Amino acid sequence: MELNGKRVLITGGSSGIGLAIARVMISKGARVVISGRNGKRLTQAAKELEANGSPVAVVQADVATAEGRARSLEKAIRVLGG
Repeated sequence: MELNGKRVLITGGSSGIGLAIARVMISKGARVVISGRNGKRLTQAAKELEANGSPVAVVQADVATAEGRARSLEKAIRVLGG
């Protein structure tokens, strides 16, 4: 499956399944924004993902809250277009 040019927002993207999904999406050509609650983990995850030359945007947010969901979506739209 090719995802060239597709835009993906991954919540919980700083570790575990979310980070694994981000790796796969990037390897298939998608442009990715990851969100999570832990800023340090997000920074580490972005560095790891960008090591292959693909830029990754991050947003620190708790998507269990309306504010966190709005912030994540706004950042994704701003960075990826929409």
